[in-house]
Amino acid sequence: DFFGELALLDDKPRAASVVAKTDVKVARLGRDGFKRLLGPVEDIMRRAEYSAKPSPS
Repeated sequence: DFFGELALLDDKPRAASVVAKTDVKVARLGRDGFKRLLGPVEDIMRRAEYSAKPSPS
C-alpha cells in the first residue's frame, strides 16, 4: 500500500496520517526520488487527478 502521493504531486501537506495495526516495514521516498520514479507518468497522474475533481455548477 502507499499514501502521501498527492502531497508529493501538489507540494502540499499530507491530508491523512497512517497507523499500522501490526509490525510493518516502511520505505520513505522523498519528492525528488518520487519525481524521478514517476518520470513521464507524472503528467498522466496530474490529468487523472484533475478529471476526477467535480466541476463547478
